[in-house]
Amino acid sequence: MKRKKPTLENKVNAILDRDEGIPYSKVLAVYDITPTQFHRAVQSIHSFIQSTAGTTRQALEKIASDAARKRELFRMGEEFIREQYEGMLEGRQGKFCDSTLLHPENVENLVYYALARNNPQLASKDRKEVVEGIKGISKDLARYLKSIGLCGLMLYAFEKERINSPLAVLEVFDTVYQQKTGDSSLFDLTQKEHLHEWGDTFYAPHSYWHNPVNVERAVYHILTENNPQLASKDRNKVIEDIKNFPGPKGYFYKLGLASVMRQGPEKRKQDLPLAILEIFDRVYQRKTGNPSLFDKTQENYLEVGKRNILTRR
Repeated sequence: MKRKKPTLENKVNAILDRDEGIPYSKVLAVYDITPTQFHRAVQSIHSFIQSTAGTTRQALEKIASDAARKRELFRMGEEFIREQYEGMLEGRQGKFCDSTLLHPENVENLVYYALARNNPQLASKDRKEVVEGIKGISKDLARYLKSIGLCGLMLYAFEKERINSPLAVLEVFDTVYQQKTGDSSLFDLTQKEHLHEWGDTFYAPHSYWHNPVNVERAVYHILTENNPQLASKDRNKVIEDIKNFPGPKGYFYKLGLASVMRQGPEKRKQDLPLAILEIFDRVYQRKTGNPSLFDKTQENYLEVGKRNILTRR
């Protein structure tokens, strides 16, 4: 049976009821209007203003002139988002309803539900369990997210530099995790159990490595996390530990620092351990107040040109 098109009155009243806080799903049911029809009605709000008068017109004018208020019309509610996702999995609908991704809460509910539904461990309030669960999802997180129906989300919901980025999706999940548990961010490096925003089961977008702050944070944390002694304020101890690295280039690759070495700002240092160590040295100096690890005026220092610093092997 073909569905009747909603009348102008129904469209207007649907908008006004949503603006008053009536739940999204209830408004659709009361006015027998689909998500697509409601979306189009909101898009046509300026034409409705011309067709109405009095308090109705005034209310529509206020909604139309307030972007945040207009966006609130599309807050769908957690249950409605769940039903959409289940409908896609069961083949009852081919895509998310129009306007689903126009409200951040919809995106948050969608990401959290999809990930937790397919990985029950992620719904835990135990930080360690959640971190381990995310790390264990897949070695190709981008492909996995596409496989559970979040491909469109990765392509559409985030700012340009985060398009197709698993990191953006995990950051949304993290936002909801914090809200539900009161715990600190899963990316909080000061916590024993944490995720790395530069990637555990995914690669950070290229734009991530274009920010020197991100590069320094990643390099210092990775090296000190795997070699706690490097966080020491004892300069001699740090130097000796670096000199004892087992074939620095291969070691840094193993630690996931290949991207940093390959994208070094100076071509002559690209793909060299020296690029990593100079980044580490900058952070080391700021944190300790000590002279550079390469400072030749000191009795002990790292020598540029020595095999364990510049080796290409």
